[in-house]
Amino acid sequence: MTDRLLRAREVADLLGLSPATVLDWFESGRLPGFRLSSRAVRFRESEVEAWVESRRGERKPQESFVANGRAES
Repeated sequence: MTDRLLRAREVADLLGLSPATVLDWFESGRLPGFRLSSRAVRFRESEVEAWVESRRGERKPQESFVANGRAES
């Protein structure tokens, strides 16, 4: 099975973040992804989903995680 590759905008929509934050998190090693070229970054959908699942227990007590994957304060 081939894993779907997502752009920063798609990951941002899934996580409720800006594309700039997604790219910042990728650059800092916080979010898994890879470079296709010096300008293009992609994220494997399965890795993003696994990353989200691994973080569910780490969120701050005042945050809740809603069904669509966006954190609310």
